[in-house]
Amino acid sequence: MELHQLYFEFIFPFWERAKERPDEVFSKTFACMASMEDEDDATTKMEQVYAGIDAACNELAKMTSLLLSVPMLFLAMSHPDRGTDFLRATLAVLSDNGIDVGEGFGPYQYDDPPRT
Repeated sequence: MELHQLYFEFIFPFWERAKERPDEVFSKTFACMASMEDEDDATTKMEQVYAGIDAACNELAKMTSLLLSVPMLFLAMSHPDRGTDFLRATLAVLSDNGIDVGEGFGPYQYDDPPRT
């Protein structure tokens, strides 16, 4: 489960932020490129940074398909701290899309289901 936590709470947000604001995430790199005297070299380096960010995001998309495979989802649902929240969210999505999830999982019972 720590893999899911590392991915969804650190790696993915980092690269999303890098894609949206690369100058903030890689501030020293951008400062170095701004100080370069040869503008063609600076432009080339800037293009390389953007290409690297895009390549990282593409690799993350590949990793996401693995992390959202059935065995990994079962692992996430059986996590003692986050499993119940994840299961309730999964049931909510299924129910909202017209899939019958059985008794006791109505649309308003996701927040805090009664414990018996």
